[in-house]
Amino acid sequence: MKTHLNMEDLQKLKANVLPLKPLYEPYNDTAHQVLEQVLDMLSNVPTTSVNRNKYCLILSSILVVAQTLATQVKGGISIPKTKKVWYEYPRVSIKAIDRVRNDLLNNNIITQIPDTGRQHILQLEDGSWKNVGVQSVYSINDQVLKLKGLLDAEFIEVARPTVLIGEYEDWIVRKRRKDQGLRKPKMNTTKVKSKFGVLYRVTSKDIERLNTFYRDHPLALPRLDNGSQKYAACCTRIYHDGSMDSGGRLYGAWSDMGSHYRLQSTIDGETVVEIDLNASQPTLFSSLMGMKMDVGESWNDLYESIVSNFPLQTDEDVGLKREKLKSVAAELIGTGNPNKSHPSKDSKYSFSKDYLEWDMYRYELIRAVPSLESLDSSYYNGSGFISFHESEMMVATLKKLMALEIPAYSIHDCLLVKSSDKDIALHTYRNTIREYVIQWNKKKKKTVIDVVVPVKIEELINNKKEVERIKGYYN
Repeated sequence: MKTHLNMEDLQKLKANVLPLKPLYEPYNDTAHQVLEQVLDMLSNVPTTSVNRNKYCLILSSILVVAQTLATQVKGGISIPKTKKVWYEYPRVSIKAIDRVRNDLLNNNIITQIPDTGRQHILQLEDGSWKNVGVQSVYSINDQVLKLKGLLDAEFIEVARPTVLIGEYEDWIVRKRRKDQGLRKPKMNTTKVKSKFGVLYRVTSKDIERLNTFYRDHPLALPRLDNGSQKYAACCTRIYHDGSMDSGGRLYGAWSDMGSHYRLQSTIDGETVVEIDLNASQPTLFSSLMGMKMDVGESWNDLYESIVSNFPLQTDEDVGLKREKLKSVAAELIGTGNPNKSHPSKDSKYSFSKDYLEWDMYRYELIRAVPSLESLDSSYYNGSGFISFHESEMMVATLKKLMALEIPAYSIHDCLLVKSSDKDIALHTYRNTIREYVIQWNKKKKKTVIDVVVPVKIEELINNKKEVERIKGYYN
């Protein structure tokens, strides 16, 4: 039976709801003790080791959510009943999820929030109606939220899948999905193994070895406001469009954090730095296409070098012009359309139509980076060709550093390493990119570009971000 719902009611249902992500294991003694206390409250705990491990992984991940909810006035945990939701979590199954859910419900540990886990008819702002499903959401009861030691329990994220591949979507399907606010669908593991065989197994083993190394050197994430501490020790390599040569970046718990927040993390108890490529996508694309950029023999920042000689005279400072130029580059590269005639509707910058400001920025960008004229919407773009080769360079760098016993975490084109490893990580990363580009140019019979990429190094000193810039150059 469907019920009528308005937007305000839907927002209330979704307020302060955190998803269950079955990824965590106990890390310190307190976490093991808290888990055992909750296990003692339940009546259907499996006895076989395989099923018990699944059960404990799910329960530990629920306790991670409970740590956040323990200091909130309201809130709940989303535990969907749809099977496909759990495809991205290889160490559990819908059967195991249901077993834990039912055990928690039967022992009054969680309570389902009314009007969740069902279909509704939602009234939109224009007065029209559409069907919408609300996932099953549960409150966690006080016997867990007020459990002694809960906020002192430390959990470590270890159970991400090694590889995920997004399903292919044409532009119509992609637009419809984005309009509905849905996540990009992923291929299930059986389909992936059948289609990609050896390539999938080799790639998966590489990430598995990296994740095993991370277990010995986990990233201690910044403490939450309530003081609880979590660790991250795994990543997933995610490809796009049903292919293993499109995308392929690494993602972990640290990926979506702001830089200032992420820099409060530690590795092996030591502060960290970020080594970030400057204007990585146009720089790497030009190099892989066998073309130099018009920035002289050495440069610090591509965008600043362009706007410092920008012919358009306005009252805007160089910093704003740089950000505008960077946004134009992101749109051209993201869409794969070097002739894009206007900014997207959600652009945070406005461009004057009186003097064709957008076109001026686009013209100056392509003049300095002529390889961008080779962009296309099918593959030669930011999410396809560029991000694939960027991620190949990154994985090669991480493997070299791992061989040197140096833990490093990837944020797209950026390395997160211990402060004491900064110099060797910087040299390894830049040299790996240089060698990769030269080998690619030779393989594709393009002009060999010998480039040492420009970087910036960021770190926190007295809670203030300090930035060091290092020039790039063509040999």
